[in-house]
Amino acid sequence: MSSNKDSIGRTIIVALVLCVVCSVVVSAAAVMLRPMQQFNMDQDRKSNILRAAGIVDPSKTVDELFEQITTRIVDLRTGAIYR
Repeated sequence: MSSNKDSIGRTIIVALVLCVVCSVVVSAAAVMLRPMQQFNMDQDRKSNILRAAGIVDPSKTVDELFEQITTRIVDLRTGAIYR
């Protein structure tokens, strides 16, 4: 007599349930970490701008240093500066 616990159908069901559970865990982690990822991307962008401007001070935070920066938009065709 063969055991029903080792049937192909039961194996497929266990594999599908495992896939669904893992995908839910990964999706939930991605959604919960999205704000932290956005914060880190913003900090990295600000840090790159500060390094390009030559404003580096390890004793201050990136946000403190970035307050010194004034954002302006320059039209490269005309050279006009917008605030």
